[in-house]
Amino acid sequence: MVSLRHEAPIKLIRDNPEVIGQLLSKAFDIAVPEGDLVTPASEELTKTTAAFRADNVVLFRPPDTSRPRLAVVVEQQLKKDKEKRFTWPIYITELRRREQCPALLVVLCPSQSVADWARTPITTGHPGFTLMPLVFGPDRPLVTTTAEAARNPELTILAVLAAVTRFTDRASLEVVHAALVTLNNAGHKNASLYAEMVLGLLPKPARHILEQLMERGTVDFKSDWVYTINGVTPETRGTDVPPEGDTPDGRDDDRH
Repeated sequence: MVSLRHEAPIKLIRDNPEVIGQLLSKAFDIAVPEGDLVTPASEELTKTTAAFRADNVVLFRPPDTSRPRLAVVVEQQLKKDKEKRFTWPIYITELRRREQCPALLVVLCPSQSVADWARTPITTGHPGFTLMPLVFGPDRPLVTTTAEAARNPELTILAVLAAVTRFTDRASLEVVHAALVTLNNAGHKNASLYAEMVLGLLPKPARHILEQLMERGTVDFKSDWVYTINGVTPETRGTDVPPEGDTPDGRDDDRH
């Protein structure tokens, strides 16, 4: 079933593909080409007669050419899925073939147990061909201050939407607020949409704190996109529902 938790980070990356360059640099110390145009690309990855679809594909290419020099597959992984151990190598090899450039796999995991599982090297059986996914999980807090949030607002919002970083107390929610205000002040076309997405996914106590912070600002919340996913309504927005892959008592769900 399509869920807001799964779809929200996918939409943010599709709208702001440059956030993946920030993530690669900050989380994995991988330098991306400076000055390149960063664009989303088709997520359809096909091998023989079977079609495979990734969550996001982002391309980095020099301004003076149509050929990319780096391609990145991004997967939002809410729970363990044994089938991904076989499809992820296909994603990388097919994207590399299609774009004729190096390809990387980034996996966003809100649950630590899922992050640990996703980091396990995937041995294909061919000597030297072992895929080691680049996993962004709860053990990699990237944005912890309001100053960092102001410099990297999209990355901050991605961490919230993917539930990779848990923002629950007032100090951490001030970081989220700083990112939203930065986007709003810059006239970002989706500032209101991202605010609604964040509010729609925060637990109720955290949502109330963020709304109090927002009352002091000028962010306008009018988007209804968030209400179209998984039955979320203005009345049910922000109910205290644990992220998919976690159990209600906060323990990681190890089911496949």
